[in-house]
Amino acid sequence: MTVAEAVISGFKTLQQVVGLAVTVSRGAATTQVVAVPGDSMHVFSQDGQVTTETQSRDFLFLVSEYTIAGVVTLPQRGDNILSAGKTYSILSNSGEAYFRYSDVHRQIIRVHCKPI
Repeated sequence: MTVAEAVISGFKTLQQVVGLAVTVSRGAATTQVVAVPGDSMHVFSQDGQVTTETQSRDFLFLVSEYTIAGVVTLPQRGDNILSAGKTYSILSNSGEAYFRYSDVHRQIIRVHCKPI
């Protein structure tokens, strides 16, 4: 087993233990997948004077499972995630990416969201 395969196997175990069934949508296209919930704190400074802290609701996915209309894709502005009756919009704080890879083998993504 390669390290990348071990990362995927470990994440699938995590999905089974704490995963949530969510619906990912882009326009009219939707897909259901199991995501692992999380949170991130984002701290921003402007001219070294003002510090703003925001917290995002995060969802972790296997890259291979983030699909729209059956096609593997990466999160984009305008994507929504429905979880436990709440809708979350993909979030980009101060020019940050909408997601980040959570492992060096780029098998897992952490998607930053805010409730809408």
